Amino acid sequence: MTQPRRRIVADGTNFYSYIDGDPKGYSLPVSKLEGDWLISLRQVPGTAMDHLLRLRAKPEEPLPATEQFPTRVGIQADPRHVVLSLDAEGRLARIEFFNDANQTQRLATYDYENFQEAAPGVWFALLQKAELTQGSENVSETTRLSNLAVNEPIPDPLFDHTTFFAGVSFTDSLDEIYGK
Repeated sequence: MTQPRRRIVADGTNFYSYIDGDPKGYSLPVSKLEGDWLISLRQVPGTAMDHLLRLRAKPEEPLPATEQFPTRVGIQADPRHVVLSLDAEGRLARIEFFNDANQTQRLATYDYENFQEAAPGVWFALLQKAELTQGSENVSETTRLSNLAVNEPIPDPLFDHTTFFAGVSFTDSLDEIYGK
């Protein structure tokens, strides 16, 4: 099953999100964002920030190492159990979501590969692969980053939502997009 393409653009004041095929896009002032919308704004491409922000301040439990992952940590994030696996260089290379702490049913796996050091000690995964179970279907997602640049000037058009959303109208009501 292929997921539709989603794009998020923020200009520092306003947040815009659009999923291909939707009748409208969703937009709010950044100051009004909450929950998952705020996490979507704060996540950094090439990182696992969207997952890690949901796990912060939760207690960690060391798990046995594997040949591939010398450091592993379990985190209970009710109702799920999450396993973080670090590679030999100490970079987060895999996140697994399970239905319980016994890891009886894997719900999702996110693998981070092809790392590039963007600044000393700061690594970005240029390839991210996800395997998710949604109902009775398995879904695969792949994210690739290219042209990674850090602390470089960003051209103004990249902050202008009209650059990316030609012909898309926006609303601040999800009901207008998806109905009730």
